[in-house]
Amino acid sequence: MLQCFGAYPPKNYSDYYKKLACELHKRSMYVEESGGLAMSYNDPQIGMNEDMIKSMKENHVTVLTASDAHYPCDVGRNIKRMQDILDRY
Repeated sequence: MLQCFGAYPPKNYSDYYKKLACELHKRSMYVEESGGLAMSYNDPQIGMNEDMIKSMKENHVTVLTASDAHYPCDVGRNIKRMQDILDRY
């Protein structure tokens, strides 16, 4: 259900994302939107896919951004881009 290194979900998992989001919200948990794969491995998609983001936001799950910096020069990289995506929902 998650993507990594070009392996994206083969079908629509929106129902699962909604269930996950509801459980996270019920337990006052948050999710992390990380730019690490996009930064380190040039993954074309940054962070969660749009269906997952939409489910998290619609179900009032807090989404925190992280650059996943391994070097000081990468601290904060992609944060604005991820925040812009999150702000659309």
